[in-house]
Amino acid sequence: MSRDSSLLLRADADSLVGTGHLMRCLAWAEAWQSAGGNVTFLSRCESDQLRGRIEEEGMAFIPLERSYPDPGDLETTLRTLEGMPKTTWVTLDGYHFDPCYHDELRASGHKVVVIDDLAHLSTYSVDMVVNQNLYAGELKYHCDSGTRVLLGTDYALLRREFLAWKSWKRRVPETASKILVTLGGGDPGEFPFLILEGINGVQNPRLQVRMIAGASNPKIDALKEAAAKAGPGFEIHGHVADMPAMMAWADVGVCAGGTTCWEFAFMGLPNLIVVLAENQLLVAEGMGRRGISVHLGWHHEISRTRFQRELEALLGNKERRLLMCREGRKLVDGLGCQRVMEAVFQKNGETQGRSLCP
Repeated sequence: MSRDSSLLLRADADSLVGTGHLMRCLAWAEAWQSAGGNVTFLSRCESDQLRGRIEEEGMAFIPLERSYPDPGDLETTLRTLEGMPKTTWVTLDGYHFDPCYHDELRASGHKVVVIDDLAHLSTYSVDMVVNQNLYAGELKYHCDSGTRVLLGTDYALLRREFLAWKSWKRRVPETASKILVTLGGGDPGEFPFLILEGINGVQNPRLQVRMIAGASNPKIDALKEAAAKAGPGFEIHGHVADMPAMMAWADVGVCAGGTTCWEFAFMGLPNLIVVLAENQLLVAEGMGRRGISVHLGWHHEISRTRFQRELEALLGNKERRLLMCREGRKLVDGLGCQRVMEAVFQKNGETQGRSLCP
């Protein structure tokens, strides 16, 4: 890829949509950058930490005040593209971008990639669609004849910090005692407090707990107070610079049905999965069927007692945790970004791409 090959990413992050869209765009951006291209983010992002991380990676960040369907969104995106090469690829990640948005971008002469989960639009008149979910092959996308559609966990977009752990082997203890809780970058309401209460009821004096509150969680101070009351083994973290190391530390994880699922699978971390939003339900169900996660269902239907019971059962079942570890590593191999880049090289007519693996 030539140095003038540019990527413009359009994704948002706030307490409502969470940070998953922006974080998987960051994984895609890192792959593009590793292949020799330039990267620009255009985003409405409430997290100074996320913006800082993007800029520390040597990527440009243009803040956006309002999101589509506000007309200023599309106008700003098109105006930004006017100053970029015609070879620029535009990536959209968000459920609010519709076919009109796609058409305007393609009319400007640029190639368009949509990172999607739902196949909810009437048409995808774009150059490429990427759906990294376990159920993606069951969806029907209505696309142009030339659209490349990449479906399934072979295309799971993991940030390059994870790739350094590809050959790492997890040690599975007889009884698990280290628990990592991460429910995404948004605001999951009161559910994290229920989790803390449930964990606190587990009879294990060696228990250690790390909860990642998320970059956009407004309740982080209240969570720190609740953790302090629970005991010295409980920690609340806001921004985490090295997520793979956190996952490697843990014996068991608790997560929502978003991007973290693929990270847990790659790291071979046995886990319990909860559903915080409608778009997470199929992920959670699929992970449960494959034996990679304990699928707990909707967060508002989970009692403290049930959560504690399911957690205690997993902590004490080494065989089940070994199976989860093996199945997770088989599902996500860490080469998703490389496969997407290879599809871009083919679209560009390039016969050979650069390996993205360390």
